[in-house]
Amino acid sequence: MIINFLLRKYKQNELALEQEPTSSLFQKRKEALTELILLDLEHNGVLKVKTIKITADNKISIVDVDFSNNRAIMDAMGGPVEVVVTDELYNFFKCPVLMMLDKNGYKKDVIANTVASFLYGYIENAVPVLGDVILAQPAGERKGDLEGVGEPEEKMQMLMQRFGFLETA
Repeated sequence: MIINFLLRKYKQNELALEQEPTSSLFQKRKEALTELILLDLEHNGVLKVKTIKITADNKISIVDVDFSNNRAIMDAMGGPVEVVVTDELYNFFKCPVLMMLDKNGYKKDVIANTVASFLYGYIENAVPVLGDVILAQPAGERKGDLEGVGEPEEKMQMLMQRFGFLETA
């Protein structure tokens, strides 16, 4: 994910510029990073990254989501989302992973998502997850910085091995 690296460096450079606004080195670095980001955007269209989506009807797929755009996230989920982090997610993936849930799931006539409910901690709290979910990972120092799960193909295979009823979409 080169673009995520560039964006992190850009943010670091912005913080450094706040400390030293007259630094010609930081100004030149900002111009170079801006140019690289624009080239990447031109080449790839938008800041979409690959991540995993699990539907309530037990379909799993790798989808492209622009995590820098709330509208794109809502479009991928079909409405507003709620972000959750659980011990079960961390224990399963052995790294920080979060789930984006359909915030309106309880308002619709939607079935429970078995995999998401397990990863949410259904065994302990008896609260099922309704509807589809998308997985993401923290991507920076700010709370809202997200990116797709690293190595989504491997993580998808891991999920399919653990939950044998999952089918590719």
